[in-house]
Amino acid sequence: MPLIKPINIEMVRIKAKLPKSLDTELEQYIQWAGIQDKEFFLTEAVKYLLKMDRDWKAYKGNKQTV
Repeated sequence: MPLIKPINIEMVRIKAKLPKSLDTELEQYIQWAGIQDKEFFLTEAVKYLLKMDRDWKAYKGNKQTV
């Protein structure tokens, strides 16, 4: 079962480059998971990363108290 499931959200355009091998695996994953586009996958991956990164949470928490 895929970890990320497609939903509709508002998107903004950014420019990014990925290694070709990573892009190939990303294409395979989104096809397997039934995700319609890379942008959605990348959005969910970034949200997950920010949610799970303890150092980021600590930094963000300290910044809000300053």
